[in-house]
Amino acid sequence: MPRSVQPWSGGLRRAVLTATLLGVLPVHAASLSDLTKHELVGPVKSVVTKHPQFRIIQQFDQSGRLVEMELQATGELHLSHYVFLYDALGRLMEEDTVEADGNILYRKSYRYGQDDHGRESAVVATTEDGALAHADFRLYDDRGLLVEEVAFNGNGLAEKSLYDVQGNFIYTARYFQGKLVLEASHHYGPAGRIEESRFYNGDGHLMRRDFYRYDEAGRRIEHQSEFLRSAYLRKSVVTYEIDEVGNWTRETIQRWTEKNGILSVSETTVSREREISYY
Repeated sequence: MPRSVQPWSGGLRRAVLTATLLGVLPVHAASLSDLTKHELVGPVKSVVTKHPQFRIIQQFDQSGRLVEMELQATGELHLSHYVFLYDALGRLMEEDTVEADGNILYRKSYRYGQDDHGRESAVVATTEDGALAHADFRLYDDRGLLVEEVAFNGNGLAEKSLYDVQGNFIYTARYFQGKLVLEASHHYGPAGRIEESRFYNGDGHLMRRDFYRYDEAGRRIEHQSEFLRSAYLRKSVVTYEIDEVGNWTRETIQRWTEKNGILSVSETTVSREREISYY
C-alpha cells in the first residue's frame, strides 16, 4: 500500500466519517484541545467508544493530549493503530500508523507557522513522500482572538470558518473541488452555549435545523434535528447519559419519519456507548 494512502478499509473509513459528522456538536476542531475535540472533560486517561459498526480506543496523557488510538471494525480481528508524537511545546509533530509487528505503515508530519505576534497561524501536515495531507490557516483580530480559519486537504475538500467577537464558532462553508456544498450557521444563548444550528446545501436551501438542550450544570443532554428536505426522515432526538465527571457515556437516538402525512417514531437505538477511565 502506498504510504500516502490512509490505511483504513473503505467501509471503516466511511463509518468513522459518518459518525464524526453526525454525532458531534458543530465546533471546528483545528483550534481546540484534544479532549474538547472528542467531547471530553476532566482528567481522562482512556476512552472506549462503541459504535454499531466499529469501536475506537483512545489513550490520553495527563496533559489531555491524544497519544494513541485504535480502530476496529465489528467482527474483524485487524486493528488500525495510531501513535501521536509531540514536541516540548505540546505541539503534535508526527502521526504514525503502526502495524502489529511495530513497523510504521504510514507517517504524517506536522509543521507550524506563526504571525508577527507569535500566534499560531498555520499548520501543515504532509506524508512521507511530501504530499499534502491537510493544512489549516488562522487569522486573529487586534485582541488576539481567532476570527477566521481556512482548512483544506489533498483531496479537494476545503472549509472556511468564522468566529464572533466572543470567540464562538458561528459560520462554516464547505467546498469540494472548488464548489460550495454546505453552509452552516450557529446561534448562541445568553449563557454562551450553542442553542441552534442551521445547515444549507450548496444552492442555499435550508436542509436541517438542530437544537441543543442542557442541564443546570451546562452539560448537553439533548440534541434534536429537524430534516426539511428528506423524503421520509423528519426528526431525530439524541439524548445522553452523563457520568459524575460530566462526560456522556451513552448516546441514544430516536428517529421520526413521515408516511402518508403521519409522523411516527421509526427507530430508537443506542448509537454510541463510552467506557471512560480517569487519572
